[in-house]
Formats: sequence, structure tokens, C-alpha cells
Amino acid sequence: MTRRSGLILLVVIGVLGVLAVMAAAFVTMAQLERKASQQRLHVTQALLLARSGVEDALARLSAGQDPQDEASRYGGEDWLLDGDQGPGSFDRQQEVYHPGTLDTEACPPAQALRPSFYKRDALGRPELASVGGRLRGSTGLLSGEGKAYAVRVRCGGFYVNGGDPSAPPAQGYNAVLKRMLGTLADAVDREDGTVGNGPVLKADGENLVTLRPAAGWQGPEQVRDRALGGSQAKLDALAPYLVFRAWVDRRVIAPNVSGGVLGMVVTHYAQIKQAPVHATYGGPSITPDFERIPPAPGGAVVGRAPVDLSWARRHRPALLALLAGLKGVYLDESTPIPAPPPAPNPTLGTLSTAEIVLDWAAAGDDCRTVADRLLAWTGDLTTWQAWNTFCNGTPLTGGTPEQIQAKRDLLKANFNPNSDLNKFNPNLSSWKTVDKQDLLVYSTEFSLLPIQDRRIDAV
Repeated sequence: MTRRSGLILLVVIGVLGVLAVMAAAFVTMAQLERKASQQRLHVTQALLLARSGVEDALARLSAGQDPQDEASRYGGEDWLLDGDQGPGSFDRQQEVYHPGTLDTEACPPAQALRPSFYKRDALGRPELASVGGRLRGSTGLLSGEGKAYAVRVRCGGFYVNGGDPSAPPAQGYNAVLKRMLGTLADAVDREDGTVGNGPVLKADGENLVTLRPAAGWQGPEQVRDRALGGSQAKLDALAPYLVFRAWVDRRVIAPNVSGGVLGMVVTHYAQIKQAPVHATYGGPSITPDFERIPPAPGGAVVGRAPVDLSWARRHRPALLALLAGLKGVYLDESTPIPAPPPAPNPTLGTLSTAEIVLDWAAAGDDCRTVADRLLAWTGDLTTWQAWNTFCNGTPLTGGTPEQIQAKRDLLKANFNPNSDLNKFNPNLSSWKTVDKQDLLVYSTEFSLLPIQDRRIDAV
């Protein structure tokens, strides 16, 4: 009897132990389930908040609010858009994204002091709230919840799938895009005044074309992994300047001046309307054709995606990429050359080049002069007449007034999508020393109204 009682006691103790373990397991599982439920709730709330931010931004855009307006513009870590990030500045104290660098467009909205369409405090500044022990800006609140969302609206950039992604990088407009994106990355690298210390190098920009898949880039993550060596820092530096969907103008003409005519002596104006000054796809012709890849009869018309001027005017690296190295042919009449006998009259002049030079070693080249003037410009730039007025008033380098005007006309010809060719226009008041056919090195056109897709990021 005693032995049996002892055995039963052991069994009871064992059962109680099992029950205790099971109870502990049930409690742990209940706690984990509760945490999982809370996490699912937070994820759902975050998605609702982000969706609210997207819908809010769409409503504002539909109502005509300009995300590039000073009172609505995204500033990232630059709270007041004053560029102040001294050791004791408010921005420096609150930043967490790439500490030591004042990130504006590159800063994600989750860490921004100044989101797009920001809520304002009593003084009209971006309203701030504590998030994770740091102050952050917000675009709005979820009604009745007291939870904030922040958005970033991107309105322009370089179309990374321009030209023909399936064609060689050095062919046709692909080579133009490669040059522009290389200059863009170089300018981003040099923003701190040094070379090689930035997150991206010139080669990174060129890789966006060199390593581009035949089907084109599908999104920023693919660019990061295939062209930028998996570097998120490089993607963050370039992403504010890139778009993956854009309207392409397939009606703009391809310049067809021949570089071999430089130095050619011109005795009458009819010569510059004739071959060999212009040649279309290997044949003498003054008749313009569209941008094609390959540049040959039957090549596919690829056109060029314009860049929003209002966006470019707020991004110096973008302006430098569009302006650097532009070159065109013009008739230099500043020094007529005596014609050889038996010609009784002197010649009109020689065919020379006008160029917008970007020289990082120089103190004030034409490229940075134009870019800085555009950044500071407060006048009207909503018509091509206003653009012409801006160009005509821009101080550029040159030995003679004719050479300076040729550079101004070069700017007009490159960025205006309308051809306005001298060869077919008898109106002297519309004459330009360089027209769109005369471009030896070109980039792409400006659009005076926003026409590109807008990307909205919300958190």
C-alpha cells in the first residue's frame, strides 16, 4: 500500500509537471500571438497612413498645388531650406540619415524634417513631432487617430530608359544619355567641393546606360543591384535625379551638321544650306530627320524625353549635366577673309564652333555661369520667348559679340523642341547663328510645363 501510494505520488507530480510546462507554453504562445496581432495591427495602420499620404498628395496635385513651390517643397533634413548645418544647428542635432551631410532630396520621408506639403506651425514653419526620440515633420494626421504621415513628391528627372536599351551604349542617343548621366554623377560627387569623396563617381552614372538591360530598368532596386554594386548610398544619391517612366517626344529632329566642315570658308549664305555642311545618315541633305537608333534609314524613331525646366532649376547637378559640353556650328563673320583671286569680294567668314564649356579647374566657365543664373532667376520662364530673353541676357565668355551670341543661340536651339530652322525661314528677325540642325553635341529639351510622371513616397 505504501509503495503504491508512493508510485501514485510520483505519477501525480509528473502529470502536474507536464501540465505546468503546457501551461507555460500556452502562456508564451498567447503572448507571442498577442505581439503578432499588435504587429499586424501596426502594419495595417502604417499601410493606411501611407495610403492616406498618397491620397492626400494626389488630392493636392489635382487641386493645382505645386510641390516645387517654396511653401510646399520637400527639404529632407533641411528644415527651413536655409542650408544651415553648422555644428550647433538644429538640423545637425536632429539628423540621423548620413550624419554630417545635409541631405535634402536623398533623405527618405521617414527621416525628413521637411516633407512635401508639410503641416505648418504657428510661425508657418514645418510642424515637428517626436518620433523615436527625434523630431520629424509630417504632411497630415489620420483623422481621430493622432497618427502622422509624411510624403515626398518627386516631379522630374532624367529618363534612364531613353534611347534604345537594347542597342549598344555608344549608339545614337544612347551615347548622349550616357554622357549626361556621367556628368550628373560627377556633379553630385563634387557638391562638397572635392572629387571622389561623394557616394557616386562619374562611372556610376555612365553604368546606368552601359549596364542597362535590354528591356530597360524596371525600378531603382534593380539599378542599385546591377549598376551600382548593391550600394544603397549610391542609389540614394542618384535616385532624386532619375525617372523610370516618362513621355518621349518623337517629333524632335536629330542634328545633322557635319563636324568635317569646321574651318570651311563661306562665300555666300547659300553654302550653309547645302551639302556637305549637313548630311543625314551618310547622305548629303539639309532635310531634317527624327532621332533614330540605329542612325540609319529604317532605324527606329526613339525621340528624346524632355526635362521639366522648373524641376531642373532647383537641382544644380541636373543643370550641369544638361549644359556641359553643348557645341554647335555657326558662321563666324567677325573676321572676313579676303577671297583668293579672281574673286572680287571678301568671303563672309568661316564655319566655327560655339561651346558651353564645363571646366572644373576654372573659376567661372560658361556651363556653371548659365546654371547658377538659372538657379537664381526669379523672372518668367513659362514661354519660349521668355527663354530666349533669358539666354540673350546671360553673360558668356567670348572674344567678339558674334561669338557670344552664337553660344546664346546654342542654348536656344538645344532646349527648345521647336526646330525653327534658319534654312527654311526667310524671316531675318528669327535668324539664329546656331539652329537645331547645327548642333554637334546636344543633350535634350526642356518642357515648360510638368509632363513627367510624379512619384509619391509616403510613410
